[in-house]
Amino acid sequence: MPISNQAMAQHELEQLKAIVEYSGYILSAKNIEAKLDEIVHQIKTIFSADGVSLMLMSPRHDLHIAAATGLSVDVIRQTKIALGERVAGRVAVSREPLLLIDGLEGHQDFREVSVHRKIHSSIVHPLVSGDQLVGVLNVSRSQTSPLLNHVDKNSVGVLGGFLAVALERTLVHEQEFFAIGRFAADLAHHLRNSLTIILSHAQSLIKNPADKFHVRMTMIQHQAVEANRLVTQMLKGAVEGQMANPYGPVPVKDWIEVSGRAMSQTLHDRSISLEIQGVESSWIIYGDRQALDRVVMNILMNAVQAMPDGGSLTIRGTQVSGEQTLRIEVCDSGVGIASTTLDRLFEPFMTTKPDGIGLGLYSIKQTVEAHGGRVEVESVLGQGTKIRLILPLLAMEPASVKL
Repeated sequence: MPISNQAMAQHELEQLKAIVEYSGYILSAKNIEAKLDEIVHQIKTIFSADGVSLMLMSPRHDLHIAAATGLSVDVIRQTKIALGERVAGRVAVSREPLLLIDGLEGHQDFREVSVHRKIHSSIVHPLVSGDQLVGVLNVSRSQTSPLLNHVDKNSVGVLGGFLAVALERTLVHEQEFFAIGRFAADLAHHLRNSLTIILSHAQSLIKNPADKFHVRMTMIQHQAVEANRLVTQMLKGAVEGQMANPYGPVPVKDWIEVSGRAMSQTLHDRSISLEIQGVESSWIIYGDRQALDRVVMNILMNAVQAMPDGGSLTIRGTQVSGEQTLRIEVCDSGVGIASTTLDRLFEPFMTTKPDGIGLGLYSIKQTVEAHGGRVEVESVLGQGTKIRLILPLLAMEPASVKL
């Protein structure tokens, strides 16, 4: 065997030994997230690399740089890659590693990788534990270093496999805490809506004891029962994994009008008028009545908050011509939503309000889609917002439906 081949074999043996030893350290490490910077630097040493970046999946299912060498702080902070986009995103989707060489003329993937520094060769490897995609590992060398090769790619895969297992254990706990946090925030959001309505009616009774006493006490009782039911349902769902109520026929006119009456005092206190137009008594949808009530309450509450100086609200119903499809539009004359924010409206915990939780619109979208529908939003800053719910109508005559 020529000397060069012997030297190469010796190098590969030493590299494999270092990988095995370091993999043991990774698997036994506690609080591995605190060691990510150390890990990427060690990978850089093992592979004689000029740059290493470790990208992890976020709860929003995109990739972010968790640790890196050879990249500026701004690049690390700003880089967010959607699945299927750019090299890392495509590798994450395909779950197939790439070896990218500068000599591959016109290779678009490599040009993307080399955008931040002069890279001569690069290995982009998915980090997969079982069937769970954890992230993507990128190892690169500059023009002054020997090319990375297929042996290096396999070695990166071995080390990446151990790293994925260790990270997956941590991410499972993170996702559990994220789910618990979202559960608590969702509960707080819906309870706050109920308590706002209760408070409005209670304050009205204090100011005007004789004014529609029975009606207001009924509203207070209804919302108190709803709040109690919501807490019971969510706690039961957290244990049993089942949150939904049984589905059944929901008369659309009653659904909309009851929600409007529940909000009547809140709207009055804030000098907001409400008009319901075109909602037919014959329309029936099939779904979870309590969840659908929360959809309308969330929309109306958002509209109220968008009109601090008063304004007008219109709920308009239409049936798509020739289809069993219902459109419910809620239009307000509020402050509107900036165009730069519209695309992110339905993201969990995304809010423009100082005291907002950011789950209202997310919850609306989830509920409507669970009912086979969709949500559309139109808004002009300074002119108001229109939220459109599109839902399937129940394909039967009203007389045949038992309520």
